[in-house]
Amino acid sequence: MTGFYEEVMTQPSKLAGLLEIYKQEGYETVREAAAMITQGNHVYFAGMGTSLNVASCILGRLSQQVSASALEAGELLEMPGLLREGDVLVLISQSGESIEICRLFEQIKRRVKIIGITNNEGSVLAKNSDLALFLYAGTEESITNKTFTNTMAVLYMIESVINGKDLSELEERLYSAIPVMEELLKTGKEEIRQWAQRLSPADVIHFIGAGAAAASLAQQSALIFMEGAQCSARAFSVGGFRHGPIEICSKQHRAVLYLSDGKYMEKILNLAREMQYYGSEVVIVSNQSMDFGSHFFVGSMAEEGFAMAGALFMEILLYQVASMRGVAAGEFHITNKICKKE
Repeated sequence: MTGFYEEVMTQPSKLAGLLEIYKQEGYETVREAAAMITQGNHVYFAGMGTSLNVASCILGRLSQQVSASALEAGELLEMPGLLREGDVLVLISQSGESIEICRLFEQIKRRVKIIGITNNEGSVLAKNSDLALFLYAGTEESITNKTFTNTMAVLYMIESVINGKDLSELEERLYSAIPVMEELLKTGKEEIRQWAQRLSPADVIHFIGAGAAAASLAQQSALIFMEGAQCSARAFSVGGFRHGPIEICSKQHRAVLYLSDGKYMEKILNLAREMQYYGSEVVIVSNQSMDFGSHFFVGSMAEEGFAMAGALFMEILLYQVASMRGVAAGEFHITNKICKKE
């Protein structure tokens, strides 16, 4: 068992801990963040890697209330004129110390309000933001795992307040994922290994998402499978895959499709069946019951809960794929946890 998998095993308890801390404080900082965003002109979510991937889970939901977009923190550095007075910048970084985050503070010079989301309370990001929200995920030394789910949970809280939703309903949806996650860790490991074997040799894997949470999961899967299993990987939307990349479908092709919203059921099934017809090995991971043989049903739950449980499936799958490939799952070999190079 690698350090990565040991951290993955703590994911349910770290999510529960995060929810309890924010509940006890009455979601005060979450409400402050939501107020800053709604009072601003445009909100930009910026981060690198995982810290950018998480934004996809709420961008669409925010669109009816606020003007919002997401981009790489490094890309933002190259567009110094993009931010206007009155805008709000949500900077996301697990460490709060990555090179792009540090340089942005030098460049912005307080033209905008900054909300920082980080796991490090003593970081540059935490100390220099107008408002800081913490992930309470504990130490994370391997590639991203528990900070991914905890960041999505914090973003869902902010989105719920902005859209006038009852936070107790969100609590219930997120808490409902915890026993599902615990069961995946207890009994799902071997079943997921069977799916990993079907993806073998997993030299190249494509991840396709349908639904907001599914988009975040697909993007994150591509990132961590490159980092942690040394696979060549890429994420797509359903439409993005159809616009050209579908030509890669063959007996050598491997793909994981995530579905988090039932309204996209027909779209994802049509694509999966077409991919199979051309020889691709495909598995659908979803919170929806469906008539499809290569399907891992995480459980019937709301999209927010699926984001949590689906992330755990993704990480266990990575562990199994890496093991089959003779790779120490989730360990860095070239870079490290905090990127200090541009």
